[in-house]
Amino acid sequence: MADTAVLGWEVCAEVDSDGLRCGGVRLAAGDRCLAHAAEQDVVVELKRLSDGGVLDARGVPITSRLLDRLLDAVPRNDNNRPVLNAARFDGATFQGEAAFTSATFRGKARFDGATFQDWAGFNRATFLSEVGFDGATFHGKAGFGGASFRSGAAFHWGDLPRRGQVWRGDLPALGRVLRSDLPPRGRVQQGGLPPRGRVR
Repeated sequence: MADTAVLGWEVCAEVDSDGLRCGGVRLAAGDRCLAHAAEQDVVVELKRLSDGGVLDARGVPITSRLLDRLLDAVPRNDNNRPVLNAARFDGATFQGEAAFTSATFRGKARFDGATFQDWAGFNRATFLSEVGFDGATFHGKAGFGGASFRSGAAFHWGDLPRRGQVWRGDLPALGRVLRSDLPPRGRVQQGGLPPRGRVR
């Protein structure tokens, strides 16, 4: 059962048929997370995001449809691509494809402990502040081709599947990619590592 004291955020009140409580962070309105909230509460949250609010989806089970709604709600850049001021996906479970292609993350982006059950696409994404994937689990391919990391990029891959692939774009000076466990035939395709950039 999800525990507010353990997770560090107010958890969703949704309980499944097995009696397990959802670990998603509650919306400001109501007692449910983005995945389980009433539609009117989700609409209020989407409006807040469109005004430049922080996307907080910690612990939330995120379908491809829900992710599309979230990314459609955030502001757009001149190329009509999503711009997130900051994003919290710690412990979230992406149940379908997670397409962040060409998105810009202006503030900190946290995917620590997140689970990607399908393809995770960060191709051509731009991270202007710190980003973290500490302990993230990828069950499908993860694409970072052409991604740009401008500040404090540190990856600690929790788990990649057999034949898992990770593509990485450019890392800033002193950027680090930490690989604790690459399985057999897993591979990292390197983009450009600047002076003093490291892969461990």
